[in-house]
Amino acid sequence: MTVLLEGKDISKEYGDKLILDKVNFKIKLGEKIALVGTNGTGKTTLANIIYGSEEAKGCIKWFKDRG
Repeated sequence: MTVLLEGKDISKEYGDKLILDKVNFKIKLGEKIALVGTNGTGKTTLANIIYGSEEAKGCIKWFKDRG
């Protein structure tokens, strides 16, 4: 299956608080995913990084063929 989106070594801090620590993932075309966790664990932060509205260390790559 074709990879749609890949994240490598995504890290984010707010001041001295580490929110995301070298997160890695691949989302394949057609997959259904969910971000699940308690409050303050970085779900919205990760979504904003993927969307491009927030900066972070690491790499987010969208592949050209999105279906």
